[in-house]
Amino acid sequence: MARYKIILDANIWISFAIGKQMLSVRELVLDKRVETFACQALFDEFSTVVQRPKLQKYLSPQRCAEALILMENASQKIEPDRFVEASRDPKDN
Repeated sequence: MARYKIILDANIWISFAIGKQMLSVRELVLDKRVETFACQALFDEFSTVVQRPKLQKYLSPQRCAEALILMENASQKIEPDRFVEASRDPKDN
């Protein structure tokens, strides 16, 4: 049974797609003690950010696809039923 329940922010998935800490992220989300969650907004943010021109020199379509597949396969899909406004960055609420 999972002991840790986590949501990885889009910047972690973007870093994974770029190649930073690839093994660490993969190992974390595939660890049976960890349960990863993601909502449609997270998938949308990932898809939007990887298309930014300033990131194109760091990303390959293959790495973006690998990150998205891992995110989809390793994460339970959820949708928030309430929102908290606690972050200094409103986009992170």
